[in-house]
Amino acid sequence: MDKLIDAFKLLPAAYRLLLVGYGPLEKKIIDKIQQDELVRQIRIVSDCSNPVLFYQRASCLVLTSSFEGFPNVLLEANAMGCPVVVYKTKGGAAEIVSNETGVYISPDNAGDLNALASAIESVCNNSQHFDRERIAAITYDRYNVKKIVSSYLCYIEETINHSLKNDDA
Repeated sequence: MDKLIDAFKLLPAAYRLLLVGYGPLEKKIIDKIQQDELVRQIRIVSDCSNPVLFYQRASCLVLTSSFEGFPNVLLEANAMGCPVVVYKTKGGAAEIVSNETGVYISPDNAGDLNALASAIESVCNNSQHFDRERIAAITYDRYNVKKIVSSYLCYIEETINHSLKNDDA
């Protein structure tokens, strides 16, 4: 979270950041926001019982986790048409984010907070490229239930067939 707050300091004062959720680091984050004099630009909302409202209103979702296995939050945001900015995460994020649905900052640029701030600014100021309806359609096309279930069934069939062939040998 420190990376996001540090990058946010590089953005114009008109930008607003809404941190949604709570956890054991909340006090540390609040202290950092106050220390960096960003109280007017950054707000924390603990209640995330309905994240859809946040996705619908956000200019983008920024993910700065170090590791995310399969980051459902990216799919949720994209399904609602919200573009994403992902900053150096290990896991499945690189496979989810495309040039049409957001920006993935590769590990090569991971130490560069300017790259993160620039990506946020680029996504927020480029609504024609990051068309919300198109993002939602792309996400649905890639991850709809029928397609995913079909993929799983093919995988299970291939695994069973492979196992049977090995048993016959």
